[in-house]
Amino acid sequence: VRIEIHKKIDKIETLDELEDLDLELKDRFGEYDKDLSNYMYEKLFKKLIKKLDIERIEENFKEMTLVMSKKMSEGVDGAKIFVMAHEVSDKLRLRFLRGYVQIIFEKLGYKDQSYFEILDRYLDKIINYGLK
Repeated sequence: VRIEIHKKIDKIETLDELEDLDLELKDRFGEYDKDLSNYMYEKLFKKLIKKLDIERIEENFKEMTLVMSKKMSEGVDGAKIFVMAHEVSDKLRLRFLRGYVQIIFEKLGYKDQSYFEILDRYLDKIINYGLK
């Protein structure tokens, strides 16, 4: 069963697919460990940052900064992604520096890696609605 679950997690490409798997797992097994949920969101995060051509991640104890490539930075609608950031979380900020869009997420207050869920929700929105 574990191998089957890991195969399904590896196939996740979108937030909708993750949420479908979440429902499937809850239907089959009831509530499951938060570590598995965090793992699914972290795996999806790695795929989403590739889709958005995030070329650099800077991280310290209080925040994570995702830096889009110059080409992708030119391809996003700045006004839309600004509004979407505020719709998803007040922990998200944007900065445009030397032609690069930077997404800054304040991690303070998170004891585990549950912040990947918020980042995934935001990155998925950019992919689906924030590109020019």
